[in-house]
Amino acid sequence: MKRYDWIIVGGSFAGLATARQLTGWGLLIDQKPIGEHQTSACGTLLEVPMALGIDEAVVQVHHRLVLHIRGSEIDFPSPYPFCVVDYKTLCTRLAESGNFDFLLARVIRRDGNVVVTTQGEFEAEILVDASGWKAVLTPSTPQNNFYNTGVETVLPGSADGLHFFYEGKKTQRIYWIFPAGETLRVGAGCFFGRGAIKTPLFSFLRANALPEVNHGLHGNAFPFVLRDPVVDGVFRVGDAAGHCFALTGEGIRPAIYFGTLLGRILRRVVEGEITLNYAQHLYQDLVRKKRKAYRLLTTFQRTLTAIPDRVLAFASKMASSRSEYFLERYRRIFDFQHLDDILRG
Repeated sequence: MKRYDWIIVGGSFAGLATARQLTGWGLLIDQKPIGEHQTSACGTLLEVPMALGIDEAVVQVHHRLVLHIRGSEIDFPSPYPFCVVDYKTLCTRLAESGNFDFLLARVIRRDGNVVVTTQGEFEAEILVDASGWKAVLTPSTPQNNFYNTGVETVLPGSADGLHFFYEGKKTQRIYWIFPAGETLRVGAGCFFGRGAIKTPLFSFLRANALPEVNHGLHGNAFPFVLRDPVVDGVFRVGDAAGHCFALTGEGIRPAIYFGTLLGRILRRVVEGEITLNYAQHLYQDLVRKKRKAYRLLTTFQRTLTAIPDRVLAFASKMASSRSEYFLERYRRIFDFQHLDDILRG
């Protein structure tokens, strides 16, 4: 049995952001090659790839969000540019800036500090679960009201702005079109995981004169309620910890933010500066400081999916006049411009 200083299960944004901060001898485990299993539209604030120094992952920059509801098109100009990134480029560059062994395998179970996989058993004092919503090292099923679902395809085309189409209170479905260079990332989602999304996506494509496809789909479930950040001594990050936002569905920014902070904390454990027990308390405190923001976004999602569509359309038009204020508050939930100051504070 091989022994490592640390083991991370999950080779997407959260796991890679954690791994790139760590020293020592580490192991990253995933069922897919790094950069080969995209599950989201990969939209986030431009400051995220810029803060990572991976600007080449940016496919297209957008300066406005557009909400389509009840036949209206409501513009939300943003003082902070959003972008769509190339999943493979961002993941592979994150991996290149880390130093670890990579194992292509499926995790079968965890026995204490031993991770049992289809390629053997591996042991480490530090274990990180970044395996997505199923949380394979710390298994638990999110309640139905605690996650959203989405499915997406990529089509040829070009446009400007990140577009959201809300179907209404009756179905609580939302569709999106994220232009990415010479392609459009088109998807369908359902709030609270309550309804079908694949067939409605095909209907949306037909209604908007877009090519219909029956292949090349990707999607996932996205828990948006914070789970315990440490379970039985295992650190959780990303979707395994419920770090995706309610309402907007943004997952890249919180995954990389929490992954970066977790990696820096665990590096201090590896280098003998702090104990593992203290690291657990420190990480739990950092995550819990964001509970208010997560609860607020969850409240917005529950409220906006419960009120009549005409009321939501009117409220959205009113909110668009204060777009800069709302988007600034949204950006400040995870401020990458001051990420280096978090642990020093």
